[in-house]
Amino acid sequence: MLLRWLKEWWLVLLAVGFLSWRLFYSSPGALSGKTPDFTLPRIGGGDLTLSATTGQVRIIDFWATWCGPCQMMTPVYVDLYNRFHSQGLDIIGVALDNQDAVSRFVATHQIPYPILLGDAPTVREFGGIRGIPTAFVLDRRGRVVQKHVGYSPEFLLAHDIEPLLKSR
Repeated sequence: MLLRWLKEWWLVLLAVGFLSWRLFYSSPGALSGKTPDFTLPRIGGGDLTLSATTGQVRIIDFWATWCGPCQMMTPVYVDLYNRFHSQGLDIIGVALDNQDAVSRFVATHQIPYPILLGDAPTVREFGGIRGIPTAFVLDRRGRVVQKHVGYSPEFLLAHDIEPLLKSR
């Protein structure tokens, strides 16, 4: 009886694990190919144009200050940036929030990578962001190679970017 019960629960746990993986660790989807270019205002002044960062491996993260998982991702991105920036990694945060809240958040958390103020057209160009955080991993040629929705552990993002950093 116990053995039968364990077999049934094993299948349920396996199915739930697979569905969770598909939900939170998804493929590039509609954005396979070149990434849409954009120019957005940068917190701290000036603008940043995505195409100006070509040749780098990039993570483009859509987020907001009020989003719990986004807040949890901040130290992950800061650590990844500090570890891999000298090897060719750029992280670009696209905040879907108001400028004052974002400016305070960036100052409080001492975020070293550029944070931009996102807009509706940019969100649409990326296929519509259905949940935040949503991060796109781009290779050195600007192609989306991975998309992460929700919290992603640091080891998973490092697993995505390390081979891209080694390729030239």
